[in-house]
Formats: sequence, structure tokens, C-alpha cells
Amino acid sequence: LGADATQVTGVSKGSSTTEQTGNVGGTGLAGDYGTLILNSDGSYSYTVDPNNATVNALKDGGKLTETFSYTIKDADGDWSTTTLTITI
Repeated sequence: LGADATQVTGVSKGSSTTEQTGNVGGTGLAGDYGTLILNSDGSYSYTVDPNNATVNALKDGGKLTETFSYTIKDADGDWSTTTLTITI
């Protein structure tokens, strides 16, 4: 990617893709254990689903992970795909 500004253009989990442009955040993309909101500037929030049976069964010291893929594009049109792994 060039040295110019980079913007997140899409995020996916499994086979579903939610396109995001601008700093919108949107309603989020449901994962296995919670919901990810990924903004165009790369900032994100992840909210754990308190009603998820797997999350509720997690023992002290245990952890869960899930991975989202996202695409970024810079101002001169270069694309790259990377991942964000959330550990609960």
C-alpha cells in the first residue's frame, strides 16, 4: 500500500460480507460469540453476546477466539486483505 490514507472497505465473517464505507460503524457483523463494529478508520468495538451458551459455559482461565477478515483500500486504489482476531 502507498503512503496515502487507508480506509476499511469491507468486513466478513464466514460467507457473509457487510460493506462499510466512511466512518459509519453500522449495525455490526454478528460473529460466533458477539458482534463486531469495524469503522472505516480501522477502529472497532466488539460486544460479547451475553446470551450465548458457549460464552456462558466458559470457565475461569478459558478463552474463545474468532476471526474476521477485512479489506482496506488506499487513496491510489491499492487493496489489501487482513484479519482481526478477537479473544474473549
